[in-house]
Amino acid sequence: MDNFLSKQRIDELKKQYYYSLKKSTENIKLSDSFYGPTPPNLLIGSYGYPNVKIGSMFSLNSPEYSANPSLMYGKTYSKIITQFGLNMMGIGKSFVKNQLNEDINDSLLSYAPVSMEVDFKYKPLLNPVFSQYTIPSGFSAPLKRIKLIDNPKIPRVTYSVLNDDLLANESVMKISLKTDVYYTTRLMSAGILGKEKNRRLVPSRWAITSVDDIIVKNNLTEIREFKQIDKYEVYVNEFLHNRFVIVLIPGPWEYEQFEAWPLGSPWHGDNWGFNHEYEPFKGRKKYASSQAGGYYAARYGVVEHLYLRRKQAKAIVFREIDSEYSIPVGVWQVRENVRRAMQNMPAVFDKLNEVIEYIKPLLKVDLNKYLKKDEILKQKKLFDFN
Repeated sequence: MDNFLSKQRIDELKKQYYYSLKKSTENIKLSDSFYGPTPPNLLIGSYGYPNVKIGSMFSLNSPEYSANPSLMYGKTYSKIITQFGLNMMGIGKSFVKNQLNEDINDSLLSYAPVSMEVDFKYKPLLNPVFSQYTIPSGFSAPLKRIKLIDNPKIPRVTYSVLNDDLLANESVMKISLKTDVYYTTRLMSAGILGKEKNRRLVPSRWAITSVDDIIVKNNLTEIREFKQIDKYEVYVNEFLHNRFVIVLIPGPWEYEQFEAWPLGSPWHGDNWGFNHEYEPFKGRKKYASSQAGGYYAARYGVVEHLYLRRKQAKAIVFREIDSEYSIPVGVWQVRENVRRAMQNMPAVFDKLNEVIEYIKPLLKVDLNKYLKKDEILKQKKLFDFN
């Protein structure tokens, strides 16, 4: 699934989202100005690149969730949608090589929410925006003026990286090691990372995938030298109607991922459909277009697990998306779903046939349908199934 909804379905969801948020925000008084703690976050669009739309984000409640959506893990679907719907965006436009307003830039460098004083051109309107990649927002209006009130809480590693004028890849690895992937992605999108002469704004969806990919590729250079696991391991987790069944297999690194969804769901027509992406030992060069950011976010979780264990394995990821997942909340939920799966206690097996029998009832799609597209299991010899 390339994770795009039809225009008709987007309009339906927008209407549904609109009335849900309108009810939950009835007691909130909005005006053309805002003052208070706000998440250091922004959304940058890709349409019209290199002239892009910028959304500086302000939160009406609990700004820490927008700065680090992993904190929303375990919350109910309705709670997440409502929480993110309390985000307001101050809209502007910029050429990607232009620097952001200094106060916006300083707020984005902060690792924690900071207080800001904001004037909009008019009172923000309820205009829900949701995406497969980024967190939703509820209100928006053109931005008129913005002023940082607090001193930003900038991590020491960020000062160090910026002063050293490092390449973007080096900056990502150093900062993500001391902070987290969400903070690092924000800096990448804001055009703060990389050699000063090459810095530019990066559309949010590109920045998310880019940071996931940079971290994974760097970690894989070491993982390919680690010892291989000696047993089969199966990890399972489900969150927001997305179920992941992940199989680690003894052998040198390879990765493949299936995405399946009911064709009668908001994503499609009748029955179940699915797609498949594969990565050999040396990595892949082509973008995983059929799964887009979901592929890179899920792979991030698996690679993170192997890197922390100092182990190497082949990995097969089955992602099954139920029809109840009707409003996307961003690719963060894929990353956190897989990370939690890899933290769960695995089922461990000596033989592959035992794995096959174990995962069959965990999957809603007939396993044989997956196996017809599979690249990893078809390499196994007959004796592996005995």
